[in-house]
Amino acid sequence: AVRCSVIGLDELRADDGALVLIAPANRADPRRDPEDEPDGHVLESVQVLLIRANERPVIMLNPDLEALVVSPRPLRPVRPMFMADFDEAFFLATTEGPEVGDTVAVRRAYPGGWEVFRRSGPALGNAVALHRSHEKPLIADILATENKRASRPSAKGPRKAVE
Repeated sequence: AVRCSVIGLDELRADDGALVLIAPANRADPRRDPEDEPDGHVLESVQVLLIRANERPVIMLNPDLEALVVSPRPLRPVRPMFMADFDEAFFLATTEGPEVGDTVAVRRAYPGGWEVFRRSGPALGNAVALHRSHEKPLIADILATENKRASRPSAKGPRKAVE
């Protein structure tokens, strides 16, 4: 049987097998107020749920979690430390390439490794692998942050369900 609940409003049951968190997010939207900080309540609720999960598998789909930092905000968001315990199973982020019409993409499909591709021009099928590795390349985090900012709605519009 499948149960649905809102984080923090329900308790885990003994017969709950795996936990699936869909788009847990606490990152502030800098377009509304550049001084906004990440929502600590959401982050704390996710951390408590992970502790209570104990040995149960936990799957997070499209997490957008930012750690709370005491020092001034860094140029780049800081991932919560517990996120290091997770493997990213599926990942795709893109950006414009160095030449007009080029696209650069980073992808991962578990259990495969990380791949960085460059496609020249609009034609499909001409992507060239630039890098393959078992370690996540730094550019993956940079592109993921850029992609999330680009897909965020304006302060007046509704939130997108899919990123």
